[in-house]
Amino acid sequence: QKLPIGEQSQVFAVAIDKDALAHYLACFDEHDLRVQLVVPGGFPLALQISQLDVQEPGHTLILEIDQAKTTIFAMTKGHIALVRTIPSDLSTDNGADALGLRIRQTLTALGESLADGFAPSAVYVSGPGLQLEESVTRLSNTLDLPVGTIDFRRLLTNVDVDNSVEWDPHRYNDALSLAYLDAEGGKCPNFHRVRSPLRSFWTSYRPFIMGPALLLLVAMLLGLGGVFID
Repeated sequence: QKLPIGEQSQVFAVAIDKDALAHYLACFDEHDLRVQLVVPGGFPLALQISQLDVQEPGHTLILEIDQAKTTIFAMTKGHIALVRTIPSDLSTDNGADALGLRIRQTLTALGESLADGFAPSAVYVSGPGLQLEESVTRLSNTLDLPVGTIDFRRLLTNVDVDNSVEWDPHRYNDALSLAYLDAEGGKCPNFHRVRSPLRSFWTSYRPFIMGPALLLLVAMLLGLGGVFID
């Protein structure tokens, strides 16, 4: 994917081992589940957070924290400048401090590679590895940056969500962002795509079809009503 950054452009590429991909797909096939998309973990959430962020375009850090690893998404002007996965374990006493140190080292290297440097003004975190609330505070102190958690459901103003459902944003953000990405036809690196042409057509032209379709339905109902009265 082409990523314009200032006057220059970069290319963002992803790769996966074919044998590993085949293994994952086979697991779903055993349970008669039809795979639609296979994307890098955390990528849909980071991509959409950057697009939904209402702050001034600048440098932002998004951390997808898992049980044994953390994926760093460095965003600059709404584009992904770096994705890197590093080992982490926030369940240990010094887990947040160790993670913060690795992140600072990564940001130093990234800043040296970019013409304008990289100095994030905020950090957003999500993921099942965030089981301890004090981890966010400790991570903020280590990075010396404000750290906020992500609840993707609250950012969607055009989606009706059942508030009675037990919701754990750190566990379900990725699933919701992936479903939203697929429904809206967003662009994301994808290792496997099985999608019907009819669904793609409906997603692309739905806003233009709904109005005329509603008028047609009203006309048909009026016509049928006239026939019934006669």
